[in-house]
Amino acid sequence: MPKGKGRPSIFDDPKRDYELKQLMRLRPTLKDCASFFDCHTDTIEKYIKRQYKIKFSEFRETHMVHTRFNIIRALLKTAEAGNVKAIELALGYFLKWQNKFEVKSDGKIDIKYNIVQNKSDLENES
Repeated sequence: MPKGKGRPSIFDDPKRDYELKQLMRLRPTLKDCASFFDCHTDTIEKYIKRQYKIKFSEFRETHMVHTRFNIIRALLKTAEAGNVKAIELALGYFLKWQNKFEVKSDGKIDIKYNIVQNKSDLENES
């Protein structure tokens, strides 16, 4: 080992880096990662900062994209099969659609459906 190099990183093996990226798909906490790799949380943070020049939270969110897309695909497939709740969720996610339920004094339920164009529309509704 060259002088001043210190001990080898647990991530010197490219397989470990791959495992770390795969683990990020589950949106683990920093402590979860440290426990998984049997190391200190600082080891994970320092490795990500040194290797990718970003913080742990940004690294995790970057690698969550695969999970988000898989969830969206499953949601769309379920909605296409006619599941009403999945359709509502898909509308809410993609079109910022929302529904509001209001129970009137006579016991009837009034349902309002809105498609929100921007955040200020939500604030004006309240």
